[in-house]
Amino acid sequence: MSRFCAMLMASLLPSAVCMAADGIRTDVVFKVPFAVDGQLTINRAEITVDDAGRTTLTVHYVKGQDIEVVRYRVIRQDGPEPDPDPSPEPEPDPDPPAELWGIVVEESGERTAQQAIVLADPEVRALFRSSRFRIVDQDEAAADMRSYVRRAKDEGMKLPALFLVAPEGTVHYEGDLPATPAVMSTLIRTILGKVP
Repeated sequence: MSRFCAMLMASLLPSAVCMAADGIRTDVVFKVPFAVDGQLTINRAEITVDDAGRTTLTVHYVKGQDIEVVRYRVIRQDGPEPDPDPSPEPEPDPDPPAELWGIVVEESGERTAQQAIVLADPEVRALFRSSRFRIVDQDEAAADMRSYVRRAKDEGMKLPALFLVAPEGTVHYEGDLPATPAVMSTLIRTILGKVP
């Protein structure tokens, strides 16, 4: 059951966020094919918004002879928007940012083993607050990450492209994903002022 829930949330949450961001009508029933205990089943799901603006994902699925129901509260978390017109030579920051968002735009089908090592490295991940390190496929980006996909395309950046962004939207780095966890960790720590 827990594996089913985790897989379901991973597949449906991006679409739930997109629905809210793109103005697609909620309270619509949709179906999702899914394997439960190794058996393919068609699940009935719906996203509803109550009077207080809270969004709930409700899924009905068949397990054995029973119909199970699970409900999840859907919480939208927007990332920072990059400055649309950065100056060509930004002024150096007198004060380093207190924290950063890490956003990686990639073509997931082309990820190499070395890139996967960098993206999954626990020391690199520890430099970001929970959920502030996002990896987005250029073809499947959620609405709040599409500006980074556009920017990578407009600038002709090689994928995977890394953006290190302060919460208010200042882009402190945009460019190639570093080749090793050590190089990426040093880059982030330097921006945060943690490297002498």
